[in-house]
Amino acid sequence: MPGTIKLARRASSHYTKALNQHGTIKSIGLLFAFALAVSEENAAGGRIVTAPTCGSSGVLPEALFYLSRDEHLNETKILRGLATAGLIANLVKTNASISGAEVGC
Repeated sequence: MPGTIKLARRASSHYTKALNQHGTIKSIGLLFAFALAVSEENAAGGRIVTAPTCGSSGVLPEALFYLSRDEHLNETKILRGLATAGLIANLVKTNASISGAEVGC
């Protein structure tokens, strides 16, 4: 990845390891690998989905990707999940803040 310390990307190796597992360990490994891949892409300055914020960029997209790919969740349910997440985000935004910089992480 860019930067002075030249960190290597790790999502690919975690993905490969997860594929060799079974059951819950495999599921958790895949979720972690997907979230790490999005976070690494964000850190490298690549294009990502900021859902709900850039700081948590890997969480919602990776969960939906996993549910779609591995649990065969259909598009209608994914869109419903995104709409629900948006409603919850609006509640938070109205009653608190979605900005860690504004209210302190």
